[in-house]
Amino acid sequence: MQHGMSWIEFAAVVALLAVLSVILAQRLTAYQELAERADMEFGATVLKSALRMRLSAMMVEGKMQETARLVCENPVSWLDKNPPNYFGEAHGEMVKKVTLGSWYFDPMECSMGYMVRHGKGFRPDSQGMKRIRYRVKATSLNAGNIPVGLRFELVEPYAWAAQ
Repeated sequence: MQHGMSWIEFAAVVALLAVLSVILAQRLTAYQELAERADMEFGATVLKSALRMRLSAMMVEGKMQETARLVCENPVSWLDKNPPNYFGEAHGEMVKKVTLGSWYFDPMECSMGYMVRHGKGFRPDSQGMKRIRYRVKATSLNAGNIPVGLRFELVEPYAWAAQ
């Protein structure tokens, strides 16, 4: 009658557990990226909604002629409170110091940026940074280019695929 397991059986169990641990770690990394992407896109949707609410308030107050100033206004100022992952304002070299996984506002470029934390499957932007940038852009419908609305849009497209 045998009690316990042999060293070979023990080594096989340890090897199997090691392989399963590696697979689990890879999947967790992929899920972290998916969760971060969803959180970032939710944040962008909140800012888009805040812009719509701000425009609606200006319309009700009869201040539509003042909408042009929203193009370079910090979108976080339209919210009741700052998001917990809002770094603040940053420009130039300061952008490289923005905490990963955080939003920031660049007052010189009038853009809202997000620094990607879990970006293994993220393609860097045209400046080689793992970030996503949005801006408020005026839209016009006539030949005179008179602004008739505002959009919160991407500065440049991004590609982010979970690995």
